[in-house]
Amino acid sequence: MAADVVGYSRLMGRDESGTLARLRAHRTDLIDPAIAAHGGRIVKTMGDGLLLEFSSAVDATRCAIEIQTAMAVRNADVPESERIVFRIGANLGDIIIDGDDIHGDGVNVAARLQAEASAGGIVLAGAVHDAVSGRVKATFEDLGELSLKNIERPVRAYRARVEGAAAPASAAVPTPPVVSLALPDKPSIAVLPFTSFSSDVEQGYFADGLTDDVITELSRFRSLFVIASATTFTYRGKVVDVRDVARELGVRYLVQGSCRIATGRLRVTVQLIDPGVGRQLWSERYDRVVEDVFAIQEEMTRVIVATIGMEIETLEAEAIRRRQAKQPRAWQLAMRGLFEINDAYRRGDATMTSQAIETCQEALKIEPDLAIGWAGLAYAHWTQVFYRSVISPRDALNAGMEAARRAIEFDRREHRGFLVRGLLHLALGEHDHALGDLRYAFELNPNDPGVLQSLGFAELMSGDANAAKQHVLEAMRLNPKDVMRFNAYSILCNVCFALEEYEKGIEWGLLSKRERPDFAPTHQSMMKCYVGLGDIAKARVEADALRRVAPEMATATSNFRLPEHRERDIRFRRIALGLAEA
Repeated sequence: MAADVVGYSRLMGRDESGTLARLRAHRTDLIDPAIAAHGGRIVKTMGDGLLLEFSSAVDATRCAIEIQTAMAVRNADVPESERIVFRIGANLGDIIIDGDDIHGDGVNVAARLQAEASAGGIVLAGAVHDAVSGRVKATFEDLGELSLKNIERPVRAYRARVEGAAAPASAAVPTPPVVSLALPDKPSIAVLPFTSFSSDVEQGYFADGLTDDVITELSRFRSLFVIASATTFTYRGKVVDVRDVARELGVRYLVQGSCRIATGRLRVTVQLIDPGVGRQLWSERYDRVVEDVFAIQEEMTRVIVATIGMEIETLEAEAIRRRQAKQPRAWQLAMRGLFEINDAYRRGDATMTSQAIETCQEALKIEPDLAIGWAGLAYAHWTQVFYRSVISPRDALNAGMEAARRAIEFDRREHRGFLVRGLLHLALGEHDHALGDLRYAFELNPNDPGVLQSLGFAELMSGDANAAKQHVLEAMRLNPKDVMRFNAYSILCNVCFALEEYEKGIEWGLLSKRERPDFAPTHQSMMKCYVGLGDIAKARVEADALRRVAPEMATATSNFRLPEHRERDIRFRRIALGLAEA
């Protein structure tokens, strides 16, 4: 497949640096990710042009359609004189491989077809058209047999017409205005029906089922406003302008995806899009061996939902920090409080914890029955207890319990209320109550890695280290890029202490320190593992680090339920701290 920029010399003559910057942005944000998502390879770049190789005609055509459709969106508000518009040609034929380069008649035909394409258009060779007809979202115009420069034989060609892609000015027709809905206070998202790259009806059912499951599971995040599947499925099979869809549904984010099953393997590609600027915020490709389709569908749903949920929370955190509104709404303040307390927990910073408490209290002054505000307040008080950073941990525990009670009272479907109440029960040594609340939080939202990490921690303290290990590893599997990954590594270090797998514990601890060098729980767990290995010198190094970052944690009482774990926990810590002989 070949692509180039229409009027590139003119654009460079008018504004060389600006043109290069815009072209680079289009490559980074759209074109290169789209090529990768469809299994393509950039063979080489030639100034304004690209030569691409794909393993299938369908992948190549879908990639071309995606690029041209998205470029039309990105160019909508750009002055015509500054627009970067591509034309694309695709051919199916034999090539000569020369290292990383390719040559041959098949390549030459693709380049000549590209020159036949109009601005924003796609021209396909007849062989490509025959391979993709009925399998891509486009209509085709037969251009007949074209005589192409330096190509001996005429080439049958077709113009692909894609709704939403740029068209020549003479072809422009007025379109009715799209009615826009106001954005809700919460981050809002719609999941468009996943595309099945197959004419097989069963594969179409899989794509629909995956879409429906993703919508259902995203709805478990009470911090998100999720459009119902009955609405989004009205877009099934349509080529849509993502900006129009976003305006019609009143959402800030869109999810698009595709599924392909071939020769016993499944590939699912997912994208999170900001329709306002036509920018891809996140994308991922998942490959699995097909054994149990329903099991794979369940696994894919959980992984996709967990990642999207965390990506949106991260994006919203950045947006809220940038926003300088004079009177922020209660929900925005509550979310800011949650982000602040997450930062405070990561850093073990008592001042940041106090700031988070003030932020949540400010939100609750505006909206006293805001469940997420009470949950954030409870989480902040638990953090004070966890780090022993207040004069009276008992008072902080009582305040946290009351805040958690209010969160649950005002919204029993908000999983964070049960999550933090479970952690507070654990701090009180009430292991059974802790497990009950955390298991219920998991029922409410099994796609939040934070719930799985907390449940694993409670299971560890309650004496079931193997269950703890399973749940923490599952949390890591759900969101491999979780910013709290250091916490999972730290818990696994402590799990290995309980299981007397001290060498493995040190490995997990080092991974945690690599991402968060001064995380107090990691120092505490590693010093015990070093004692277990008989390396008292290294245990003392970790003990000194713990005294430096969280001195009150060094001599805190043990929260292990089983006597054998509790006795060893206390004894090993005393040895590391130099308070007892090895």
